[in-house]
Amino acid sequence: LRLKTVLAPWQELPDRARARDVDLIVVELSQVQQMEDFAVQGLTEHAMVPVCHPLHPLTRMASPTLTDVFSYPLAGPSLTPALTAVLQKLIPASQRAQQKKRGLLAVECDLSGMLKDVLRHSHAISLMPAFMVAAEVAAGQLVCVPGVELGLRVRFGCAWLKARTLSPVTTRFMELLAAHDGSLAAHSALAP
Repeated sequence: LRLKTVLAPWQELPDRARARDVDLIVVELSQVQQMEDFAVQGLTEHAMVPVCHPLHPLTRMASPTLTDVFSYPLAGPSLTPALTAVLQKLIPASQRAQQKKRGLLAVECDLSGMLKDVLRHSHAISLMPAFMVAAEVAAGQLVCVPGVELGLRVRFGCAWLKARTLSPVTTRFMELLAAHDGSLAAHSALAP
């Protein structure tokens, strides 16, 4: 039995699957749903929350607003056209012209570990599911900004080439991933 895990920018993953470098990719579903050569199995939707370092000015506000959140540089992975459109509508009208001029992302980074370092060492904020920063939040390195409802949800899933048969190992991995995702969703539902 051989297992290879590849962490790469989402744009590379479909091509890696097509080249048979990997059998299965785990991505945000909008990234592959329009690709006719891929089959997908979705996981649970997760709410996106603003994330920053614990001493960020947003953490000192009693009730930060979307205007407050979007007044800081936004850091995140390369955006799909669909997510770009959603974010542009989410940004308060008073800040849209400025965001359009400088671009949505002040820092573009497709590797989550590096993105978390950017958040720890700057006033940038990022929008991500809380489970992606749970360890850093528990360690006091990052915080989810409370009270800001983005109304933005993300859904990850597994994708594979339709022309390929899934191995028993791949099928089992997908089952385990779905169970883990279910426990993340249950935990986030219980969180205040």
